[in-house]
Amino acid sequence: MKYSELKRIHIFLLLFFCILIFFVIAGCDGSSSRKMSFSQPDVDGVWKMVGFGLKRHDTFNSYGSLMIDASGAVTGGNLTSFGVDIKTFTQGTVSTTVQGAVTGSIDAFLADSNTTEKHTILGGQMTLNRDVIVYAGNFPISDRGLGILIRKRGNFTVFDLEGAWVFPLEGILSVSINNSGAITGCSFLSNKRDSGTCSGAFSITPQGVVSGQIKAINGKTFEINFNGQMNSSKNIMIFGGSMSTSFKGAATFVVKKNGAFSLADGQGNWKIFITDNSDALYGTITLENSGKVTGGNWTMVWKGSGTFTGGTLSISKQGEVSGFINTSTGNNYTILGSQMSPDKDFTGGMLKDNSGRFRMMILVKLPAYKAGHPSKE
Repeated sequence: MKYSELKRIHIFLLLFFCILIFFVIAGCDGSSSRKMSFSQPDVDGVWKMVGFGLKRHDTFNSYGSLMIDASGAVTGGNLTSFGVDIKTFTQGTVSTTVQGAVTGSIDAFLADSNTTEKHTILGGQMTLNRDVIVYAGNFPISDRGLGILIRKRGNFTVFDLEGAWVFPLEGILSVSINNSGAITGCSFLSNKRDSGTCSGAFSITPQGVVSGQIKAINGKTFEINFNGQMNSSKNIMIFGGSMSTSFKGAATFVVKKNGAFSLADGQGNWKIFITDNSDALYGTITLENSGKVTGGNWTMVWKGSGTFTGGTLSISKQGEVSGFINTSTGNNYTILGSQMSPDKDFTGGMLKDNSGRFRMMILVKLPAYKAGHPSKE
């Protein structure tokens, strides 16, 4: 063999092994958390927001916006609690750590009562694409529940609405939308998981502001007119609006059903958020690549704390998440109608507690960093 041919072979092998080493180090398995870090300017921008939670015999729902500068200072915004009050954000601070944990305290002026109360962000987490923040919150008027922020950025068209979207609202599991924004079908959460018929349409602006109407014809009876926001990754939406069956309106999140998944996509550490009766749970939960829950801690916004003592989460090839989670206080949650996002860093849906009451649950993937260093996941 000629020297020139040997040289070409050596160069090819060298390039091959360099590429192989790069993927081993970077981690080409989509189930692994990305090795990355966050910084304070990641909170900079205009964020659309929803808040929701359970009360003893009712719910609370809110929709609005929050403006934050690169230092974390709140520069404006408002939040409308359907059926109750309009709140204007006057000042406050929102901060993030290198792991994307988000906390904050915001002064909110309540127009109806001419008073000022605090909106507190607890145990929050930013998604790996830095366009969604989920948190447990102490909302004004003593409401405690979950909040979601979506940053307004990116360019959008009506084609971004096309597909199946999963969300917890009046038992709906999914809504199918065509490339003109029209609803073409829906499924409802029932004992038989029957398909239902509903109508309506979504629209979206170039800035990702979503609006529209959903009207159920069978399976459920309600009508909602809403406004919301799509994230820059185009796989999560939030919206809030008036609802025919509730004086308190409705607020929820929506996850796009798209991509291929495996059980290993659940492996790692996740922030977990669950609505509770006049309270909300937040904490961290750890999953093996088999879906087994191996640990974690949780805290309630109002009172109480504990650990996760067991459980198993299953993930279908379509990203549907089911299973159960046990806590140290004896509460066993059964997961229903949950969906993992195409980016595999957000999972949301419904679960049922020991009493049979439905809750809303969100999981946000933690990056593979601990105190600024790669974790040993």
